[in-house]
Parts: sequence; structure tokens; C-alpha cells
Amino acid sequence: MSRDSDRNVRSNDNRIIPNKTKEEQAASRAFSLYQTTTSINCTNMNRLFALLALIACCSALNVGYFAATGLMAVSIQEKFYDAAGVQVNFVLVPGSIVAYQWIADGTIDGLLTAVDNTANRYYNGILNTTLLSGGDMAPDYVLYGTNGVKTIADLRGKTILVDAVTSGFSAWIQRNLLLNGLVLNQDYTFQGYGGTPVRYQAIVNGKTNANQTAYAALITFPYTAQLVASNRSDIFPLARFSDYTAPYQSISYAVLTSKTKNATYMEQQTRFLQGYYMAYQFANNTNNKAKVIQDLSVYLNVSIPTATAGYAAILNQKSGEVVNNLFLDPLGVLNVLAIRQQTGGFSRQANFTAGMLPVQEGGAFIDYTWLKEAQRRAIALGNGAVSPCQVTISQAQTNGLFLNTYTVTLKNTGNTAANPVLVTSLIDGIAVFNLNPALTLKSGSVTNNYYNLKSAPIASGASVTFTYIAVNMLNIVVSQANAC
Repeated sequence: MSRDSDRNVRSNDNRIIPNKTKEEQAASRAFSLYQTTTSINCTNMNRLFALLALIACCSALNVGYFAATGLMAVSIQEKFYDAAGVQVNFVLVPGSIVAYQWIADGTIDGLLTAVDNTANRYYNGILNTTLLSGGDMAPDYVLYGTNGVKTIADLRGKTILVDAVTSGFSAWIQRNLLLNGLVLNQDYTFQGYGGTPVRYQAIVNGKTNANQTAYAALITFPYTAQLVASNRSDIFPLARFSDYTAPYQSISYAVLTSKTKNATYMEQQTRFLQGYYMAYQFANNTNNKAKVIQDLSVYLNVSIPTATAGYAAILNQKSGEVVNNLFLDPLGVLNVLAIRQQTGGFSRQANFTAGMLPVQEGGAFIDYTWLKEAQRRAIALGNGAVSPCQVTISQAQTNGLFLNTYTVTLKNTGNTAANPVLVTSLIDGIAVFNLNPALTLKSGSVTNNYYNLKSAPIASGASVTFTYIAVNMLNIVVSQANAC
């Protein structure tokens, strides 16, 4: 079966448009508007010129996704893309391998995808894509078993259905089953089966499309909420992402790197990010709880109790979607890279710490240029959006023979005092000496692989710098809850 026959496009009103190219879809939408309206917002020209201009200037942005996210539901139901001035078609992709082929050939313009997928392709020299924003931290990502698989031990001799055997989620399963004494290709095997929707159906039906017995699969939001609501006595949760790895930066938004030089193309991407960020701010306001639950219920076609469980999942500060103001969590990215590295998923060694930094700070594949502009526009529009950038950060690291010096400066650009929390990750370091007494240890210890520091309040317009020295430190990461 050809790829085109498998391609379905989800429009803003949740319709499925099968088997059409982007140009055909744009023409269909234009003709529909031409028939049903007497004025078109694209231009102030007459109807004929407006019809032609619509195809040229207002073509939709096709955004791939593996499974619907909460912010997708809110952004569509609340019509935030209309407010941002962009038409977005969400395209359900069958799996990560095809999804990145579609990015490369222009079938889709961007992809809501696991960070690992982009890291895999960048570090292994497969395809250069750039992450423009973060997404979720693996809300309700659970490895489920069925057909007698009730515990991790029951996986011996069984096959686990995964998106692709080389995906980051497969690496996570491999690493954490190893912690439970199970070795890949010795005690169990993987079968590349496709995205969450088809894996979910296999678990629910107890068999694959080829009528083979299904034993286990990783299920993600929102399908986990549906499994919980179904109360099936023959389906069992085996391992939850957030119980084994936290933070874990799961979903991000990726585009083809070569296209970031195209100003017109990136204007559309900025508008998409604006609508998505408006959904983030809307969901983050507890006054909108009932409306968000209703949005989830309608868009995902689930009951209110199931949507309520989904609402709790996306607002979970440990593993949800509404975290970090859509910036990627540096430690969460580093955990993703570390798991792939531990499972032999990189063909070469690289500075993986730099991988979680934006390009402006020496990173490789994260660029917040368009996210920050999208946030600025959302704030200018109102709609309850507030700036996440009260505190800005600059950082520098100097490596010596035995000692490494790390300096971070925080500047409060807001109108009120700020009290940022610094989350510091220490990798392969023997000891750390903090040289700024204004920063106090909140949790953990200097011998753990991470610890939290909290600064004294920073007055409006003021800066604070802290420096510490680490013995034999190879990598160190600093992020903060309310800085960017």
C-alpha cells in the first residue's frame, strides 16, 4: 500500500481529509470558502482574487502527531490558531520512521515528536531537524501487559510492541527492564508496530492486525486514561515512565533545519507556536478547568470522568504538558540522551550536554527564536497569556585539568522581585563547591547526580551570579523554573 493511501489529515474542525496533497487540500478549502462566503479574510480583493490569493498566501500548516495531546485539543477547541492567523491541519503519522520521511519530503511541515527521535537523527547523521519548543514530560506513559502478562517478570519469552525498535521509548523500555533483570533479545524481543493508536488497539483487542497474540506495549496519553476508565481486568500496568525516569522530556516540536532559513515558512511556524502557547496558558489557568475538561472530552471523544483524568495528567508538574512554558527541560533532555547512550543508540560519542542547550548557548538542535516571538505575540493579544521570561540566563563553563569552573548569571527583567529555583545536574563529578552563599541547597546532596539550589529574591532589574568549582566534572546542567 502506498504512503499516500495511508495519509489522513485532521483539520481544525476535527474532520479527516484522506488522500489529498497539501495543494489539493488548500484548493478544496478555498473553493469551499468561495461557495459559502461573500467575503474572505485573506485579502480585501474581490471574491475571485481572494480565492486565488487564499491558495497562495494562506495555505495551511500540516503538523504531524503520533497521538493527540491535551494542548492540541485545547488549541483547536478554543480556536487559538484562528486568533494567531494560521490554519493548522494535524496529520496522524503511522510511526517515527515514516514521520521523518514526511518531514524530509515536505508532506508535513512540523512534527510533535519525542525529543529522542530528533536526537537520534542528528547524532547518528540521518537527518537534521531543529526543535522549536518543548511539549510534555511523558504524562501517563505506561507499559501495559495483557494475555497473562501481569508483571514485568511475565515478559520473559514475550514480544513487546513498540513504535520502532530504535526509538527512544524502546530504549527506555530496554533500560528499565534491564533494571528488573530482563535482557533484550535474550529474555524478550521488540516488534516495530507503529504509533500509539495501533498499539492501543492491539492491547485492547489482545492481538495484532496480523492476528498474532499481543502481550505488551507502551501506551501514552490520552489512551492510558481510556484504559483506566475501561477498568479492564485483563490489562495490567507494568511500569510507568515517571516512576523510573523524571524528568523525562518526551514531546517536542520539530521542523526541518534547512527550512528555518525561510522567513515565510517560519512565520507560519511562529503562528502555530503562538496558538499552541495560548492553549498552554489557557490550560494553566485553573479558572478554565471546566472548559479544558470539556475541550478534552469533545476533541478526544471521551467521557467527562476520563477527560478529568486527562486534565490531571496534563497539569502534573512532574510529567505533564503544562510545564516549563513550552521550553525544553534541560535535565529532561539529558535523561533522554543518557538512556539512548546507555542502550547503544548512538553511533558516535558527542558532547551530549550541549545537546540540551539552545543553539544560542552552544547547543546543536534546539532554537527558541520563534517560540519567544510566539510568546510575545500571545502576550500582546491578551487572552490571559503572561510572559515566562521574567528572568534571563547566561552561563559559562571553563574546563581545567582537574577543576572546572561554572558561572551562571540571572537577571530579573520583570517589574517584580523574582525567586527562581535552579535545578543543577552533575554528571561524573566527584565534588562540587558552591562559591555563592546566597544560594542554598534545597534537596539532594553534592554527591548525588542532581541537586536543587534556590536563590535569594532578585529585585526588579537586578542580577545575581553564582560560581562553583567541581572536581573532575565533565558535564553540568542548569535550568530554572521561571527563567528562559
